[in-house]
Amino acid sequence: MSGSVTPVDWHVHAHRPGEMGAVLDSAAAAFARVNPRPAGVLGVLMLTEMPGATAFAELAAPGGEPAGWSVRATEEDVSVVASRGSDEIVVIGGFQVTSAERLEVLALGTRVRPEDGQPAERVIAEVAGHGALAVLPWGVGKWLGARGAAVADLVKRLPPRAVFLGDNAARPVFWPEPAVFRVAAEQGIAVLPGTDTLPGAPPAAGAFGGLVPGAVDPRRPREALRRVLMDPAVSVTPYGSLASPLGFVRDQAMLRLRRLGGRR
Repeated sequence: MSGSVTPVDWHVHAHRPGEMGAVLDSAAAAFARVNPRPAGVLGVLMLTEMPGATAFAELAAPGGEPAGWSVRATEEDVSVVASRGSDEIVVIGGFQVTSAERLEVLALGTRVRPEDGQPAERVIAEVAGHGALAVLPWGVGKWLGARGAAVADLVKRLPPRAVFLGDNAARPVFWPEPAVFRVAAEQGIAVLPGTDTLPGAPPAAGAFGGLVPGAVDPRRPREALRRVLMDPAVSVTPYGSLASPLGFVRDQAMLRLRRLGGRR
């Protein structure tokens, strides 16, 4: 790859306190493979924090730098730049919420967490009101039946680029591409891929994502990405590998065991 693209992981979790060091280490290695450069912004991590998670606040706090990394503020209160040597990774804050329809909604690029349990359309409008990006991410079994119909309805009915769709590395290679992805493509709506790691899984940040044309301004990265995505002529090219059959079975078994144990 040349310097004409920037890799972005659009669905990043840090499930445990103090995990951002491992997340940044993972992302640095993954971004360097996707877009090798001698120096500069390697890529962007879009945090999607669950209730109770504090990864962005920890990273942005004075003295909160993980070992081996330094962190500096940007001109936005929702983003920071983590540096190690000459390499830089932009980290942008955001949240994952659950709507009244039991749809996951990502609020990317905001420090204001929408309340869970609201209708998805209301959450999407609230996210847009904060200048952030609303994403409906794919999940195993989460777009079937009524929930799948709700996703398709929102994509067709809302104004173009009011909401985006998300893919993730947990989708197995044998799983067909969701039909609503084609509907989104017809309307010029980008699909934004991300790692979406499960609790207890090793950090894999940066390994699955989308390539955005051009360099991202490290002073105002959220605004730079938002401008790119609002252009219907711009496409986000996915990179990384979908889950293998064995990996898919392992991850689903781990998720169910955690739920049986009373953990999410």
